[in-house]
Amino acid sequence: MRPLRLGNYCWKIGSGATPRGGRDTYLASGPYSLIRSQNVYNDRFSKDGLVYISEHQAAALANVNVECGDVLVNITGDSVARACQVNSEVLPARVNQHVAIIRPDPEVIDPGYLRYWLITEQTQNHLLALASAGATRPALTKGMLETLSFPDVNIASQRAIARTLAALDNKIELNRQMNETLEASARALFRDWFVDFGPTKAKMAGDAPYLAPDLWSLFPHRLDDNGVPEGWATGALKDTTELQSGFAFKSKDWRDSGIPVIKIGSVKPQMVDMSQVSYVAKEIAEASSRFELCPGDMVVGMTGYVGETGRIPPTSHRPLLNQRVGRFKPKKHFSSYVFACVRGEQFKNFAISKAHGSAQPNVSAKSLLECPVIIPSEGVLKDFDALTSKYWQLSLANMANNHTLAQTRDLLLPKLISGEIRVGDAEQAVSKAV
Repeated sequence: MRPLRLGNYCWKIGSGATPRGGRDTYLASGPYSLIRSQNVYNDRFSKDGLVYISEHQAAALANVNVECGDVLVNITGDSVARACQVNSEVLPARVNQHVAIIRPDPEVIDPGYLRYWLITEQTQNHLLALASAGATRPALTKGMLETLSFPDVNIASQRAIARTLAALDNKIELNRQMNETLEASARALFRDWFVDFGPTKAKMAGDAPYLAPDLWSLFPHRLDDNGVPEGWATGALKDTTELQSGFAFKSKDWRDSGIPVIKIGSVKPQMVDMSQVSYVAKEIAEASSRFELCPGDMVVGMTGYVGETGRIPPTSHRPLLNQRVGRFKPKKHFSSYVFACVRGEQFKNFAISKAHGSAQPNVSAKSLLECPVIIPSEGVLKDFDALTSKYWQLSLANMANNHTLAQTRDLLLPKLISGEIRVGDAEQAVSKAV
């Protein structure tokens, strides 16, 4: 079979542009999403950092309208070659100049299969080589994408392969959404108890109890002169946790593979991006063992992404903590309290307010630990930990399941694309995994 020239079988290949007015005109919500390179990952589309534009701006970019099922490819920068698809929930949408839309003829090229083919190691290596050839900054052009040699696989087989791999990705996304719900529940409870003082204010207003009687009785009946529940104290984050800074690895330590290291670029909004790690040799890792991270650890960015937090997912090798990233080490009974606290807007805003440096904002561990918090009674603290620790534990279990599912997908992907294994055999493996 002769490979197909991709551009001959696509209705559209092209990138967008920066809307008139630039980023200063981006909206927190609005009628049209603007998809940027930070939203495009090989394993998913991320809504973290998604911005919106006005109808007028969208009209000027009507030629780069995103349709459901379109394949999006990052074409410039450090994330060049990453590819994903979007679903209807982010539409209507446009793309900026760093993202290209590929819209294949679905009678010849299945969009889902195209996306999986683009993220195979072989294709990614080819795209990265093209992007880095003779350029000061990695970049892919429309012509490069059009001339890609696409495998001549019949459309029925393409659809079957895409459907099989999508079953794994759909389960991964379901687990991710479940984790968002679990964490939101923990944060909502934290805010009600320790920020809004809901139970105490309800008692003062004579409202009916909305917690179990044993738990309800632990909350004070009134606020003190400082506006805090009587018997509780005002304190700082340092009263609830330690914050370990990472190790300053040397530039000569970095390798193309080995033990992963969580760098500042790994800590993105609400997540740790394991695709953005660096690596060191095993002997370097062994000498830096006190910086080894465990699954479920909460880390925080202290340079650039100041105040951004994320949890460490289960990985094949436990990662290490690099400088300018900190790990929270909560004190007894404070684990769930600290995790919920640092994931809230109050902590993020405090971190930003303490950052300094014009080129790249940074903040010290000492400053972060000065974030004001409320120290509740021991009984309330223990019950909060008992109620919410199960959320974090279930979340970690879902993360572990996603790690297994992703390994299965990454194992099957090149073998299905190359024809090394049959779809029927892969479907059996997938049914056991999900």
